[in-house]
Amino acid sequence: MAQAHGPLARHSAAPAARAVVPRAVVPCAVARCAAALCAAALCGCASAPQPAHRAPPASTPAQAPPPVSYDWRPLRLVPFGTLLKDMPVALNEVVPFHEAGTGAQAQSSDCFSMDGASPPSLNGRRPELYHLCFEHDRLHRIEAQLRLAPAEAQPLLAALCAQWFGRAPDRGPAADGCTGSEADTGISVEVASAGDSPDTLSITLSDESSPPRE
Repeated sequence: MAQAHGPLARHSAAPAARAVVPRAVVPCAVARCAAALCAAALCGCASAPQPAHRAPPASTPAQAPPPVSYDWRPLRLVPFGTLLKDMPVALNEVVPFHEAGTGAQAQSSDCFSMDGASPPSLNGRRPELYHLCFEHDRLHRIEAQLRLAPAEAQPLLAALCAQWFGRAPDRGPAADGCTGSEADTGISVEVASAGDSPDTLSITLSDESSPPRE
């Protein structure tokens, strides 16, 4: 076979050139990608929203207890005008007396305590004295007394006068109290002091529906 001569022969005889990639190129590219990913991750962590700090709930202020409601009606064991013989409980006569008067105006009144039964209470407090008084054998008046310390008697008197009559108690030389009426019932409340002894709070209910019977 004939050999080629001249420039053509030299050109064809030269080996084919190869693309040479520097060894440091691939590791550097990987490092740059890793750095970029780490930076992106750090930015994501930094920009992630933090949970908001909530203020502790405001404490609810303590509410004052509701005012105590006093009701005089439980003290009236039976309706006024009830006959003595029709009373549902046994009675003991304690204070028989005749009120001052002459002729037709003279009125007799007999008072009794309950025999073997507890008297009705005023908001859970039972009176130490409880009398049912009759005029001409019909219930006409009820008397109840509580023994209280001075520090308790006056506030209770003020509460009763305010709730039952809408005013402050009257001040007197012998006793402080107030009077009024509701429907056909007259109501009287007073506190009497006895020196070192407990104060006496007296509640009197009376029938005002009609004059006493002759």
